[in-house]
Amino acid sequence: MSRLPVAPLEGFTTRFPEEDAHWIRQRAEERGSSMNEVVRMLVEDQRTLFRLPSMMAQRLNADRGDRSVQQYLIDLLTARYSELIEPRRPRRRTTSQP
Repeated sequence: MSRLPVAPLEGFTTRFPEEDAHWIRQRAEERGSSMNEVVRMLVEDQRTLFRLPSMMAQRLNADRGDRSVQQYLIDLLTARYSELIEPRRPRRRTTSQP
């Protein structure tokens, strides 16, 4: 369901490569919204760190430092991927011997 805008919207036109336009159109159909609403949501997600509470966003922005949000997310996802592919070592069972 589309959200009603609270503030007046400023309009502009932009063009997307076919693959990106197709992806935006699919997201719009999935959500039952317009392509414009999908783009507005993407911008708001980027601007607000995915609508996280301000305390969390401030802490993450401090951690991010001079990196762009994009680079910060790439770094976080890369670190998480490394954790996922790292072979898990079975925990050693400690047996207490009397």
